[in-house]
Amino acid sequence: MLELMLGPSGAGKTQMVYEEIAQRLERNKMSWILVPEQFSLFTEKEVLRQFGLPAQTRVKVISFSRLCNMVFHRLGPLRMRYIDGAGRQLIASRTLQLLEGKLKVMSRNARQKGFSKVLAETVSECKRYGVSPQTLRFAASQMESEELADKLEDLALLYETYHGLIEEQSADAEDNLTLICPRLKDCDFLEGKLYIRYFRSFTPVEYRAIGGLLHRMDLCVVLDYSSENEYRSLFQPVANTIRRLRETAEQEEIEEKPVRILDEPAPEGPLTYLRRYYFAPWAKTAEGVDAVGIYESQTRYRETEAAADLVLRLCRTEGYRFRDILVLTRDEGGYDRILPAVFARRGIRVFLDVRRSIAAKPMIRLLGGILDILAYGYSYERVMAIAGAELMDLPRLEVDELENYILAAAPSHAMWNAEAWDYMPGRGDFDLDRINHARNVLLSGVRYMEEKISGTKTGGEISTALLDWIRESGLDCRVEQKMSVLLQAGRQEEAEEYRQVYQAAESILAQLSAVMKDTPLSYRGFAELFHEACGGVEVGMIPQTLDCVTFSRIDRFRSSGAKAVLVLGMNEGVFPKGHMTEGLLSDTERMQMKKMGIELAPGREAKRREEQLLIYAVLAAPREKLFFFRYTMNEKGEAIAPSGILKRVQELLSDVQPVQLDGELLAGTEGCAGAFDLLAAALAEYGGRAELLPGPLKELHHWFSRQEEYKQKLEHLHHAITSALPERLTPEMTEKLYGRPLMLSASQLETYNGCAFRYFLTYGLLLREREHAGAEPRSMGSVQHAALYRYFTELKQSEAEFSAISQEECFARVGEAVEEEAKKNAELLYESSAYYQYIVMQMKGIAARTAWEVVKFYRSSAFRPYGYELKIGTGGPVPALTVEGETNQTIARVRGLIDRVDTCPAEDGTWVSVIDYKSSAKNLEIELVKDGITLQPLLYTDAVCRSIPGAVPAAMVYMQMNDPILDESKAGKNPDKERNKQMQPRGWIVNDAEVISAYSRNVDGKQESYLPSGKTAMITRQEIEERIEMANANIKKAAASIAGGEIGAHPYQSGKHDACAYCMYSGICRTEKKK
Repeated sequence: MLELMLGPSGAGKTQMVYEEIAQRLERNKMSWILVPEQFSLFTEKEVLRQFGLPAQTRVKVISFSRLCNMVFHRLGPLRMRYIDGAGRQLIASRTLQLLEGKLKVMSRNARQKGFSKVLAETVSECKRYGVSPQTLRFAASQMESEELADKLEDLALLYETYHGLIEEQSADAEDNLTLICPRLKDCDFLEGKLYIRYFRSFTPVEYRAIGGLLHRMDLCVVLDYSSENEYRSLFQPVANTIRRLRETAEQEEIEEKPVRILDEPAPEGPLTYLRRYYFAPWAKTAEGVDAVGIYESQTRYRETEAAADLVLRLCRTEGYRFRDILVLTRDEGGYDRILPAVFARRGIRVFLDVRRSIAAKPMIRLLGGILDILAYGYSYERVMAIAGAELMDLPRLEVDELENYILAAAPSHAMWNAEAWDYMPGRGDFDLDRINHARNVLLSGVRYMEEKISGTKTGGEISTALLDWIRESGLDCRVEQKMSVLLQAGRQEEAEEYRQVYQAAESILAQLSAVMKDTPLSYRGFAELFHEACGGVEVGMIPQTLDCVTFSRIDRFRSSGAKAVLVLGMNEGVFPKGHMTEGLLSDTERMQMKKMGIELAPGREAKRREEQLLIYAVLAAPREKLFFFRYTMNEKGEAIAPSGILKRVQELLSDVQPVQLDGELLAGTEGCAGAFDLLAAALAEYGGRAELLPGPLKELHHWFSRQEEYKQKLEHLHHAITSALPERLTPEMTEKLYGRPLMLSASQLETYNGCAFRYFLTYGLLLREREHAGAEPRSMGSVQHAALYRYFTELKQSEAEFSAISQEECFARVGEAVEEEAKKNAELLYESSAYYQYIVMQMKGIAARTAWEVVKFYRSSAFRPYGYELKIGTGGPVPALTVEGETNQTIARVRGLIDRVDTCPAEDGTWVSVIDYKSSAKNLEIELVKDGITLQPLLYTDAVCRSIPGAVPAAMVYMQMNDPILDESKAGKNPDKERNKQMQPRGWIVNDAEVISAYSRNVDGKQESYLPSGKTAMITRQEIEERIEMANANIKKAAASIAGGEIGAHPYQSGKHDACAYCMYSGICRTEKKK
């Protein structure tokens, strides 16, 4: 007998069902409850809560899949091996391989990535709706559209092949319901009354199963439905279900009892009113601020924090338990990572009732990394995917060292395959023994596979070899150890996830071996199959405690009697869902098939109506309170519009307005953890000065300072904010870091005068960015410097006449020097990287042009080279500059390396010119000399003049290494003159007629000036000496400060120079830049 129990949510249907079951228990009669699979656990808990353990033998909770298993267990045959989601993906991929070239219209689709997943989903849909390959072929034969007919023919062939492959290996649970339908009439164990709950619709196969069950049992189908005007359009899909159920009973000649209709009680509160009139085209406004709320935050993270604060407030003020609260979202993307962390920080236990893909889990990343290397070759990303899984027997420090080495060396394919690495990149401070050990451990899986399998491979051989490596390498044991550590730390859910993912990985490899056993397969093909299969597997958890907040997707939950429901992500396009895909068959094609009596899953329009039912389900879920949350900006900082649901809620409940949680002091903050986080942020903003805090925060600070649990935390917080950057090191620490006497360079002193804290981090703590292989500006400059030094040193040794050097010869020799120096700098890159070779070509042009300008300078100048790359300090021709303290003790020695020194004999001694090569345009600024930001040229000039008897400073200049691109309109017929103008040095020269004449003379009637450019370039001899003295005073002052341990973060910032501009330590010092 069929009975329908209808009524809107809140009408008392569930209570009536439980009352009937209780009466049947008293009469010792059997009762059954049929629910969708995802709600079976919840329903079992409810049954236990209502009737206790003894009722388990007389009240059975089943789903359609459990019903199938019961029938097979009683009547046979037993189907022990079922294919899972990963197996379906693999079978679909194998199907596409076998039918390649045999499809009429789907050949192009079959080669697209992800099509195997679409095919598996489509075949599963056909099976659930009772559509066979023969049915598809019949439909194709009747279709007027030739294109659709060919498409259905292709689908029938794919379906038939797919099903045949499954039957060879195992069974598909999607077929079970179809198989048991004819046998349900013979199932004697099915007796009593069956209540069907939580369904909105059924597939044709499920209707057939219901028809079979009607012959064995009384059926009561409980549906959310109302025929009242307010709900008429909303419940149209449910009305269709009711009609189909009656048709099924009629076909089976089963009597139907009168429909039991439960009316919704008159609206007594805001929630009932909202649920009743949300879908009504007309409705009066009401008030609902006590039961309904809308909260807005800028970011998703702040939104989640606000939800956590509200959970705590409800527990504190309303006496709720965690289990009384349900958190929902339409799309869990992002929340499944943020929410557990935020809730745990506030001490809230939460159960994630969501299924997560295993594709990004550590075990899968490790195996995927091995397969990707075998398929596509070595790369930084693939090797670090293996390391990042943290399942290899390797300390974290060794992994970090290997990562740094790979970034610095950029190993070629040949180097990856070498037995051991002996190449030392960059600064040359890597421990190659440790590097090679780490590499061998991480790549043991790759080596094992290469040794085990060579030549032509099959899917079965690759799968078996990978499974063997898992066991022989001890990976299975390491996973068990990881699980034990997590269990001991009380992280049961993570441990369970590791177990499920490990089992899933083994299952996928075993299925790959079965499906592709004798199929020739490349590593690339195998890797693609493996990744696709992993994408089709999801894992879920069972709650570890009864008292916890439940987090679920809106389309997966059913009302659990929660007192309060919090809905996150209430933004436009998220809920209700906006974009929906059609699948393999379009909506139009589905409609054409439906006209022929072939029913498939609903199209997009039906799915949109389903979204309206989901809105109703959310509105009906809470017993007491409903809260909506949204974030107003996405990750790019773009504004996001609110969901239309919020607008409708505000129309019905006039006093419910969005609460802005950003910008308001203590807005929404709840619990000690949240309040302390807010206080910490405020203290950081006010520099740790509690007396400057606004009133409420000052009171909060006073309260925390009196709590034993937080007193020490607050002291640490104050210390971290106010004392994080000490101004001075102790004498002992200074000596340990820098030694005695200090060994300094001009560039180090410039860094110190720019920012003492930056100097401390760079030269005291030796912090530095990781090296990256490639043509970085610093390495490019080094190569060009070395090439120029080499070329001019060879000219000097050969006593070559500059007037005899041709431009072609200069360019050729400098080009060779650049090429050889580039090879030394990054040999691996030079041989393997086309981009690096292109950069080398550019460096050749720059260095050669610079060298040719220097040659031309010597042709027109009386100055001649004194030295290149001239060393100041021990072992060099120029002694180090000694800096003495107040008691005449040596506190520092200043060393350096001068790019080029030129000299010219004069009546009063020897004129000295110091040239510093730069990769970009730079000038000498008197302001920066006064402040100690520019020291190098002055220090170098003074040091050289001290080392040469009778030497006097004549010039100090910067020369940009450049190969300028000329504007033809400006260059005209004399490009050399324009080029000379752009490459003119910048700096200072003594304004003396003899010096200027000697520096740049007229040669062969041509006047190309090599004098420093700019209005301030000409200075007197007295001025240049005064500036050198100024620099020496700054050097002495800076050296004394370093020796005294001063490291304060007070960066130099002016219009001429900003010490923070390219500083990589801004995240440490937190110094605000000047606007």
